[in-house]
Amino acid sequence: MNARERNQQRRIANGLKSGKMTAQQAAHIEGQEAAIKKQEVSEVKANGGYLTKPEQRQLNRELNGVSKEIYADKH
Repeated sequence: MNARERNQQRRIANGLKSGKMTAQQAAHIEGQEAAIKKQEVSEVKANGGYLTKPEQRQLNRELNGVSKEIYADKH
């Protein structure tokens, strides 16, 4: 999860740098990512330090949505 989140942050930064993404769009996406990260931390704490497979799938679906939004904002 962490590598994917770093990659998406890099994509956001590149979008801002190139001018293809506005600061408002980036802030919106970063807010979504922060909420997903908070959810991940909460679920890890609730399950004794790990994520269950269904939780991993759910977080991946949410990150897929954010990834699609990054793509749409940059194009």
